Amino acid sequence: ISGEKTEDSRGGKDYWIVKFDSSGTLEWQKTIGGNQEEFLRDAKQTADGGYILAGFSNSDISGEKTENSQGNYDYWIVKIDTNGAIEWQNTIGGDAYDSVYNVEITADGGYLIAGISNSGISGDRTLLNQAVNPYTTDTWVIKLDINGNIEWQRAHSVIMRSLKLSNDGGYTYPILLASRVP
Repeated sequence: ISGEKTEDSRGGKDYWIVKFDSSGTLEWQKTIGGNQEEFLRDAKQTADGGYILAGFSNSDISGEKTENSQGNYDYWIVKIDTNGAIEWQNTIGGDAYDSVYNVEITADGGYLIAGISNSGISGDRTLLNQAVNPYTTDTWVIKLDINGNIEWQRAHSVIMRSLKLSNDGGYTYPILLASRVP
């Protein structure tokens, strides 16, 4: 607790959500996390006025986190209401490092989560890692329903940094092309 922060940290790093009104007055704030590290990467307002938070965590059950980590870091998706109260959360990962980049809200009210993964088939990951070498990084896209349940997942051999929905209901993302430095 210091400055404008009114809640203690839960661990090393946490999600910190701050809501302001249209004139810039602080309405509420919420610290959400476990006893290790959480990194919030993206947030979108949902149709019900709440928010979907997408990031990654290596905390086991502690603080607000209700599921253990499945590997190193896992995707940690949290749905909060208009006042910042948690409605549901889902820890999604495999046996290695999984890191979210962004979330998009789909036409059916669900969520498309995109990030990178070093995991093979394990935990929630049901797909082979598409990278050239085993346990190196690929792109892992997950479709969640409105309640945070996994509907489907895809893996791509290229590395992405953000995902956008396309007009036909699909998705696109810019590709980061890696080059070797001698």
